[in-house]
Amino acid sequence: MTLVDRYLSAVRFFLPRREQDDILRELTENLTSELEDRAEVLGRDLTEAEIADILRRHGHPVAVAGRYGAPRQLIGPIFFPIYWLALKVGIVAAAAVTVLVAVIAAASHRGSLPHFFDAMMEFPERALIVFAWTTIAFAVLDVAGSRTHVKADWDPRRIPDWMVGARRAQRSSRVNSVVDVVFGVLALGWLLAVPTTPVFALGPLAQVLDFAPVWRTWYIPLVVVAAAQLAVDMHALVWPGSHARRTSIKLGLLGAQLVIAAFVLSAHAWVVARPGITSSGGQSVASIVEWVNAGFAIGFVVVLVITLIEMGKQIYRLKTMK
Repeated sequence: MTLVDRYLSAVRFFLPRREQDDILRELTENLTSELEDRAEVLGRDLTEAEIADILRRHGHPVAVAGRYGAPRQLIGPIFFPIYWLALKVGIVAAAAVTVLVAVIAAASHRGSLPHFFDAMMEFPERALIVFAWTTIAFAVLDVAGSRTHVKADWDPRRIPDWMVGARRAQRSSRVNSVVDVVFGVLALGWLLAVPTTPVFALGPLAQVLDFAPVWRTWYIPLVVVAAAQLAVDMHALVWPGSHARRTSIKLGLLGAQLVIAAFVLSAHAWVVARPGITSSGGQSVASIVEWVNAGFAIGFVVVLVITLIEMGKQIYRLKTMK
């Protein structure tokens, strides 16, 4: 990679993704013209020191990105990809919690739709809290971690490797792997704990509800797939980068997850009333079972959609590796 290529890659690092190609095209034309004009004046090819001097006078990658890109935001380009990922995960988690609470609230009040919708109306508040605290946390992190001091005598030949595109992709891959491993550990731990502590899945309704027979068939396959996915994610964390074999395995595990979810969804009943219990708090257990099963159905449909999207991503990665 030439000195100019490293410089352009460093500028790309600090640019908004949607504007990178257009800005880099314009910047490349400007630099090429300036370098050619200087070489024509000297009547010879430029030395590395002369190229570095032109790049230095052109501006530090951070400053150049600031001139071409949008005004600086609250969270800078270094932390923004991680912030955006954390925000999306937090919003999805808030939505999942809201749906679960809404189903339980409705089931606890004779299947009352008003109670269901009242609980669902709490989602905007939860999402706003997630947004606020995530933004504040990353803004503080960005300020605390900002150590870039652009000096007039900076040396383009000493551009850090982490600014270069290849390293950026590797860092992004490592961040995604960390998130995958964390959630994989939580998911596997949750699956292993549910049989002995059903309150983790059913909440206070675990006193009157039990899991339907379908789980006896598909619980072990679910645990095996979750453990295998965690192993693949841990491999990606230790050995980052694009690996066709690992992507193929990931795609196969997602396919297995899709099949399991489809079979479980086809059961149409995922919880049943505990023997001998007919009512809870003056409400029929049958209506509670109906509402909780409706919540499970929504959850499995969401799982199916997410799994299909992830499979599409893995297929696309395999095609780009060829």
